[in-house]
Amino acid sequence: KDHPHVAFTLTELASLYVSERKYDEALTTLDRCEQIYLAAFGKTHDRLAMLYRQKADIAWRRDQPEQATALLQQAVEILRARLGNDHPTTNHAATQLARYLQVADRSAEAFRSMDRGLHGLRKHTALALPTLPEAEQLRFMATAFDSDFRTAASFGLLANLSEENRLRTASWVLNGKFV
Repeated sequence: KDHPHVAFTLTELASLYVSERKYDEALTTLDRCEQIYLAAFGKTHDRLAMLYRQKADIAWRRDQPEQATALLQQAVEILRARLGNDHPTTNHAATQLARYLQVADRSAEAFRSMDRGLHGLRKHTALALPTLPEAEQLRFMATAFDSDFRTAASFGLLANLSEENRLRTASWVLNGKFV
């Protein structure tokens, strides 16, 4: 009952609860998973980061942006330590964090997180793309980071952007054409 494989299965059950909008059940299940992962792996395992992402999603759905942001920040820190700054999972989490920070009215942090995430995704693309056959390259470019890029581009539509953030947004659009 305390094996990490059990916890992994329980995260899937929690996802089912979320799809049914049974957030209390999902959180109870994820709390149990967290106990198992902490005992098995310590505080810095990527499975724990994924669990924090799930909890952040639930907090977000419950209109608790500060809690969602705090959980997602924990996940990003773990992912950076475990997978590195340029890993796509790390950077998808960073762009998700940027969305949460923007809604939580923390624009300066949001732009920094988005910028860092997009730079990492661009580095990953530069490494991965040449290794793929042409058909897969086209598919990769059309789908891999589409959501991240669209979110970044939407930041440019915000009112009262500082000059620095206008330039960041322009850079994202210009450098994101490949995505």
